[in-house]
Amino acid sequence: MLPITKMLLTNQNRPKKKILKLKGIVIHWTANTGKGANAVANRNYFNTTTRAASAHYVVDDKTIVQCIPDDEIAYHVGAASYTRAGNSLKEGVYSPNYFLIGIEMCVNSDGNWAKTYNNTAELAAFLLKKYKLTVNNMYRHYDITGKDCPKMMIDENEWLKFKNLVHKLMSQK
Repeated sequence: MLPITKMLLTNQNRPKKKILKLKGIVIHWTANTGKGANAVANRNYFNTTTRAASAHYVVDDKTIVQCIPDDEIAYHVGAASYTRAGNSLKEGVYSPNYFLIGIEMCVNSDGNWAKTYNNTAELAAFLLKKYKLTVNNMYRHYDITGKDCPKMMIDENEWLKFKNLVHKLMSQK
């Protein structure tokens, strides 16, 4: 796995509220195909936008950037309403953000998608193992809110392919 580069957010998108109980990991895509929209650029966006948006990690073909510590919440699955899966991950007044780590996958046109995909799978496998979770604790943003994210994994077969890769990586070493 690539080394993790810590570039923690310093604005309101790092609220410094603790995750209450880690229940899983959510996979996202940045939806930004612009040239140069790599992990550092997306981290910098989170650190400057006034919109409530952040993720724990942003991954591209060369870098894994950590924006939020694993034990703090990020603003990655907030919504006015949730799917059945999203509702099952909430507790009381606490949104799914209080229970999930978010990973953003970059889709910049000057990046290598296959490497980004594999780097994301490796990070997901690492985190699931680290926190004694399984691939059944890995979700798409789509599963939580119904949003088309990550767009390239909305198709169930593509999602299963990714989950199988993560499972395979978890069983190695």
